Amino acid sequence: PIYTARSVRVAVDSQGNTGLDLRWDEDWGIRIQSVDPLPGQPGLANGDFIVAIEGCSLRHRTRDECDAVFAERLQNSAVLSVVRPTTRSTTPAPSARGKGQHEGAGPRGQRQPDFRSAGGSGGGWGKGRRGNDPNRMWNRFRGPPW
Repeated sequence: PIYTARSVRVAVDSQGNTGLDLRWDEDWGIRIQSVDPLPGQPGLANGDFIVAIEGCSLRHRTRDECDAVFAERLQNSAVLSVVRPTTRSTTPAPSARGKGQHEGAGPRGQRQPDFRSAGGSGGGWGKGRRGNDPNRMWNRFRGPPW
């Protein structure tokens, strides 16, 4: 895949919620599992990787280091450096009538690697559920759920 990079400002509500379900990734930093509609995170999507917050890299850090760096710098309008894995879009063949230029391009339909730990629950973590999955990152401004 091709990785596109950008900077995004994170929204944090008055209770410290980001609405993000995050997982630690040993290579990239933090992987976004899902995004809740409130408080809303324009520019962030499932499968994005947060590689830095406020200019501090999260790549190749332990889970505890990522937690500490993220907790220290997370606040409303903090700048996140984000990469998104994509595939190069191509012009559809003439026989593909009725399909848009970008329809079908991208990671949908392609098998993507599972970035969860083998020791994790295998998914099923709700956005509001707290558990002991070692790769589950917290979504509160004030601290992790454990």
